[in-house]
Order: sequence, then structure tokens, then C-alpha cells
Amino acid sequence: MKKTWREAATLIVVARDSSKNIKFDYKVLIFRRTDKTSMLPGHVCFPGGTIDKTDETKDWEKFLKDRQIPFEKLKPDPGAKKPLIFDDVEGKLKRDISLRLTAIRETFEELGIIICHNKDKDGTLTPFSTFYHTKSCDIPIWQCKIHDHQLSLLKFCENFNLTPDIMNIHEWSCWMTPTNFGRRFESVFFFAALNEIPPTYPETHEVQDFYVSKNGIIHVYPGDDLYPENPNYYKTNHDISKYDDKTVDELRAMTKSLSRTEQHGFFGVKTIANIPSTDGHIPLMKKPWREAATLMVIARDVAKNVKFDYKVLTFKRTEKSSFMPNGICFPGGAIDKNDEIKDWTRFFENHKIPIHDLRKKLEVKKPLIYNTVEGKLERELSLRITAIRETFEELGVIICRDPSKPSNSPFSSFYQSKDFDIVSWQKKIHDDEISLLSFCQKFNLMPDVMKIHEWSCWLTPTCFRPKRFETIFYLVALNDIPPILPECHEVQDYQWETPDEYLRLYKENQLWLPPPQFVEMRRLSTIKSIDKLVEIAKGRKDQEMETILPYQFKAKDGSIHVLPGDDLYPENPDFYECSYDINKYSDKTLEEMRSIAKNLLRAEQNDLHNVNLFSNITPKDGHIMIASD
Repeated sequence: MKKTWREAATLIVVARDSSKNIKFDYKVLIFRRTDKTSMLPGHVCFPGGTIDKTDETKDWEKFLKDRQIPFEKLKPDPGAKKPLIFDDVEGKLKRDISLRLTAIRETFEELGIIICHNKDKDGTLTPFSTFYHTKSCDIPIWQCKIHDHQLSLLKFCENFNLTPDIMNIHEWSCWMTPTNFGRRFESVFFFAALNEIPPTYPETHEVQDFYVSKNGIIHVYPGDDLYPENPNYYKTNHDISKYDDKTVDELRAMTKSLSRTEQHGFFGVKTIANIPSTDGHIPLMKKPWREAATLMVIARDVAKNVKFDYKVLTFKRTEKSSFMPNGICFPGGAIDKNDEIKDWTRFFENHKIPIHDLRKKLEVKKPLIYNTVEGKLERELSLRITAIRETFEELGVIICRDPSKPSNSPFSSFYQSKDFDIVSWQKKIHDDEISLLSFCQKFNLMPDVMKIHEWSCWLTPTCFRPKRFETIFYLVALNDIPPILPECHEVQDYQWETPDEYLRLYKENQLWLPPPQFVEMRRLSTIKSIDKLVEIAKGRKDQEMETILPYQFKAKDGSIHVLPGDDLYPENPDFYECSYDINKYSDKTLEEMRSIAKNLLRAEQNDLHNVNLFSNITPKDGHIMIASD
């Protein structure tokens, strides 16, 4: 079947910016098309255009071989999936070369930037590209000649002894115009990085000022629930008006997997994505929260306690803490780059630790935080390392063991030694003077990741929270209570108490438990035996894990915090922004709201310490039922 679109190449040009910019050290080149342009008139674009017959001539092969350019390296691996545009045409130049030449030529034609280097310069030494600039020729004149087909790029390069820097034009993505448009393109996007910002010479027939138009539409991308399993590249076989009776907010609310842009007028474009890219690329949307791990440390208590045979470790944050100051928390913190390095894999494999057993089953639902970042350690492992490291940094407890002493017990152990000063090494790791991996290698210690059991996952609410975290909660059980060495800048105090004692102290205003800690203490309070608790925690690995994003509503006499499974909780929560009306029930009392609900999993709050939790259902992910008031 003949393709119903033209083929093109686009070049994303970025250049290092030497100015003092607190966010980015580079800038991106774009231009505005004229009103008379046949494709995307008036729009802002990267340079690029359709492939030309002179880009595909095989004369380029001899030209590049004479200059010893190893263009064979551009050929993709045999098993790699490639877009349609990379299908070679018999008798013409290989597409992985010709499309790069198209991108270079179009960038020269439209903006006067020559992504070329001198003949004698090796263009493969650096991933950064180069641009050619000289006073020996009038660039706009030659730019115009190539644009008007008076001269080919090949002849231009031969005249001025230049070589197109194809080895530093990197593949980025590939886009195709939707089937319902009259004029369509499949365009491969390349990426070129420059070490300085080049001068530009805009071509006057294609480049002009900006204008605003009005429209409203949803563009869905691979992975989104609305995206078809087998898309039709040739014609429109879906009803584009299928959802025109719904707002974009309503449509988003009924969708679980999101990868789309929502457009309200020309400037009102919002990217929504809660899944990784299907091709392993950079995620479409950066998460508006940080990612962290928390460790619930419980230890067997040999004292005669009629209710619980274990205690739970917590600490009180300092008043100056940027997150939950003065709150009673489990040890934990944000994931660090050293927790994600792949050197950990070799470290554990050398000690024959079956780390792959930590992976959740493919068919089991897991939280967003477990989406592994390409090139980094698997999240099921790196987040356990985060939890162990933070527990050491904050409270001096080393959840590690001697690798020569394996154990089949679900209980972990803590490391103690008189051979070194724990406090000094605790400070070095806290201050990033040494990594946990280097510490473990130095003292022959093994982070006991196989005994760190999954428990729950919490995401800071979207409303009233400028600083947000998605935090995975783990549980580790010890047979003895370890000594504590609190870090002076983050920890006011620490304590070991039973779950019911924490809840009593909270009720009596003697301490404050932030919502996740309060709910998890209520959950722990239903299990009195440490052995039973560890058995439950060990079994969590093969169960679903729901991301708990509390939805908050104001009532006439307080506020309601609803959790997944409650009748007020949406089927598809919005993790990214507060897209619901928090005052929807402000004319009703807490009791009135409770009386009209069948399924309850919520906290009702009158003030900081007056909180009642109502639960009559098993959590959606099959976890322990939370104790109800």
C-alpha cells in the first residue's frame, strides 16, 4: 500500500548557555513559520522539512568514505524496532544517512546554521556537534541557492571542503500527522548539541512572527488508554467526535493510563502523563513530586506487654525541617543518585544475593515509583537501598549483615562493631563524602535488602501541598532493639513504642503523627504479634500495591480525607493536580457525609489531634484492614 504521507526530518538544536541560569545550562532553537507556509502556518517549530532527492543520492556514500566517516555505525541493530520512515528505498542512500542530511540541509536553508565540520576534522570524537562559520563566503547567498535548488548541499560541501556532521546527529523520536488531517507527514526528530550558540540567518519566506488561534482537542499518544492497540497509519478509522460531549477533565477522570496533551486554545496546552514512554524514552511529563523510601523498623520486645510483643521506631523531625516539621516519622528520605547506580547489581551478584526475586510479578499492579528509569538500577532494589541508607543517616542503625553468614529468617539484623566509629561514618554518608556502596565494600557489609518487605505507598495530596513526595513504605523486623545514634540536624528525639501507645499519645496532644504515619499506626495496631506481622509483610511482594493519594474535602464542621475504596474516592484519581472541588460538600457535616456512604475508608478531622478514622472495607490492594473508630 502506498504511503499517504510525505517523509521529513526535523532537527532539535540545543546549545550550551554560558549565562547564569539556575535551571538549565542550555537553550533550544525554534523559529516561527510565516502565514503563507503550507504546513503549520504561523506555528513555532524546530528547523526541518521533507526529504529531497539530492539527500538520497548515492554520491554521498563516496563523499563520506573519502573523508573516512564511519557512517556504518549509524545502522540500527538488526533486532531494534524502527519507524516506517527508516525503511530503505532500493537504489537510494540508506535512510539513517539521508534523513540526517535532510535535517542538516533544512537547518541551513531555514536558519543559516551549517552543521558541518572541516574536511580534516574527525566528527566522531565528541557527542557534541559543530557549526561552520566563516567570513570567506556570504552564508545567506549560499543558503538561498540551496533553498532555491540552484545548488545541492553535496556540491556546497565539496566547494568549501566541509563534511556534514552526521555522526553527531542523534536519533530522538518519530511523529506522524494524525489520519484526519488532509496533509500528512512522518517526521523523524533528530537531536544536535552545540557548545555555543551559533549566529542565525532566518530565511524570509518561511520565518516570521507568531500568532494565536483558538481550538480545543485531546492528542493521545502510545500507552494512553484511548490509544488503539494497532493504530491505522493510513486513514482515520476512529470517531474523532466520540467524546465531544465530555470536557477534557471528565475524560481524564475516566482514564487510568494517561499519555496525552490537552489543548484549550493555542496557548492552553497541558501535558498529562502517568506512565513511562512505551519506547523507553525520557518520560513525556516530569513528575511534580520527589520520590522517597521510608523504613518502618519494628523490634521484638521481651518486656511483659499484654498487648504487643514488639515496638516501633520513630523520630521527631526538627522545627526547621522543610517537610513535616515536628512530625513523628519513620526514618526515610528521597532517593539519591548513588542508590540507583548499576554497580550495586554486580555487588549483590558477586555475593550471590537473589536480587531478581524482589521484582513484582508483571501482572501485579504496582505504584508509579516502581517505574525503573532507563540506565539505572531497578526500583525494587534501589528504593530498598534508599530506605537502608536513610535509616543509617538519621538514626545510626545499619541494616546490614555479614555476607558470609546467610540466613533464611524473614527477620533482619543490624550491624554493630567496635572496629570503627559508627557516628563518623554516619556523618560521612549523610554529608555525601562517601557512598553507602563504598562503605559496605570497605567494611565487607551486605545491605539486607531481601529482608526489607514492601508495605504501602503514599503520595502527598495535590491540594495545599507545594512540596510533594511519593514514598514507598517498607517494613523490617529485628529480634533485638538496636542502639540509636540520632543525627543532630534532622532529629529532635526518637522513641520506641507500641502502635497503641503512639495513638494514645497522639490523641492526648503529646505528639503529632502526619496522616501516613497515623494510618499506618492504625493498621499496625490490629496485629499484636511480630511474627504474624512479618508473615503478612513478607507476602506483600506478590500482591497489588495501591498508590494512596488522599483526597481532601471540606465539610461544615471539619475536613474529610478519603482513601482508595471509599465511596467519595474517584475511580481514576488525578495524581498531578487538584482537579476537583474541595468545597463540594462544605454545606454538609461530617456525620451527614458519613451517613450517605456505604463504603467507608476515611479520616474525619476537626483539629490537628482530633481525628477519627472510619473503615468498613478491606483496602483495594488487599492489605490489612485499617482499625476503625
